[in-house]
Amino acid sequence: MTDMAVTVRAALGVLGVAALLLGRRRHRMLARMARDADQRALELANDLSYVVFETDGRGRFTTVSPGAREVLGLGPDELIGHSFHHLIETRAIRVPTTAPVAWSGADIHDYDWTHADGSVGRIQVLSRRRPTGSHLSMRGVIRDIGETVSVRQALRESQRALLEMLQTAQNGFLIVSARGEILLFNIALCDMLGYSPEQLKRLAITDLVASEDLEPVLARVLMQIEGQASSDRFEGKVVRSDNDVRDVEMSISLYRMGGEGASALIEMNDITERNRATERIQHMANYDQLTGLPNRYHLERLVGQALREARESGEMLAIMVVDLDRFKLVNDTLGHMAGDELLRQVAARLRDGLPEHAIIGRLGGDEFVTLVPRLAQVDEAARVALSMVQLLRTPFEIEGREVHVNGSIGASLFPGDGRDAATLIRHADSAMYRAKEIGGGGYQFASPAIADAAYGRLTMDTALRHAMDEPQSGESTGDHQRRHHRVENQRLGAE
Repeated sequence: MTDMAVTVRAALGVLGVAALLLGRRRHRMLARMARDADQRALELANDLSYVVFETDGRGRFTTVSPGAREVLGLGPDELIGHSFHHLIETRAIRVPTTAPVAWSGADIHDYDWTHADGSVGRIQVLSRRRPTGSHLSMRGVIRDIGETVSVRQALRESQRALLEMLQTAQNGFLIVSARGEILLFNIALCDMLGYSPEQLKRLAITDLVASEDLEPVLARVLMQIEGQASSDRFEGKVVRSDNDVRDVEMSISLYRMGGEGASALIEMNDITERNRATERIQHMANYDQLTGLPNRYHLERLVGQALREARESGEMLAIMVVDLDRFKLVNDTLGHMAGDELLRQVAARLRDGLPEHAIIGRLGGDEFVTLVPRLAQVDEAARVALSMVQLLRTPFEIEGREVHVNGSIGASLFPGDGRDAATLIRHADSAMYRAKEIGGGGYQFASPAIADAAYGRLTMDTALRHAMDEPQSGESTGDHQRRHHRVENQRLGAE
């Protein structure tokens, strides 16, 4: 025998053994499946909520489980030997199937079943025919689904009642799934958001909530559905169909919709006008109605906050009281409306002309207060005071007339002139009156020594800048640049 023949015979032998092993394994697997099926059938037969039955080729019951007494009101002894079809025809009325189950190849029918006492229930028959000799016998299960039908009907009634109740509510309501789908809503929500019911049906919660609030809203919905949180109330924003953003107070709670599983019930109360009214009230409480500047109450809070920051940083801050010169003359000559317009223009000019970090408020009448925080030197405060004096020297146009007013300014410094807002404002007010006494249109510091030093440095600084910027007669460009650097060094040394 050749080597090839030996190899082939050995391979065939291995395949034969494998086939035998596979055959035995398949046989064992089928036997195990049969035993499992018998066990499940036995468990089902012993369940009093089910009837397991078999018929012969002529449709007569041959096997009936004990559950028949509970489901049909007839015991096995009353059914065996009797016709299944006759029983159905005389005691049952077929109805549309409402609760189908997955049983491949089976006939599934629902019936209204009349019990011996005259009461009617709902049963479902699942059966499969099989050949028995020259006839077809039947094997199947009968189960009571009356409770299932009642529950579904009750659920539909509950949902209908909920919807009717929601339609009468003034707030917007919607029910959303875990995926954010809108399952149910009321007309109030349509009115709130500007959508028709047909449009809203095609949207999801992600189309309604503003982007900045979407993540926390979705997280709350999911936590409710998963039972991880109790109902809570919070504020957020929603977007109407016209892209108008509205403030709403939301409340999210768990809601169960039967076959749909758990969902979330969201209540939305439009609080936009309430919030706007609150903002208006807060603005009126904190800002001057004529000029829009912080009023005395709000200004004192701002000064208090700036003082706390100055204490922590070790920096100075300045408080400046500004009073208009000749304002009474304008008021008496042109009238109060012209006087009010002048105050509005003064407020706007000073606000726009001050350094970015400075704050100006109105104490009342023609008196203003400027807060200048984070000062490293007194000279910085002097420059701000001088700039306000110059801003007020430019004429104003009131009712087609050129109006000239000046400002007298008094300044106090923290910590030298006081350590609280009231003291600093009082000292700045006194300095302002000294500025008026010497002719107005200028500024004075609360401390004369500081005022003299600041004025001297400011005068020298101005003179040195002029000296740097103006070339002297016959001076070359190079000589001018060298002198510029020399004078700049002198100026820095003086500081």
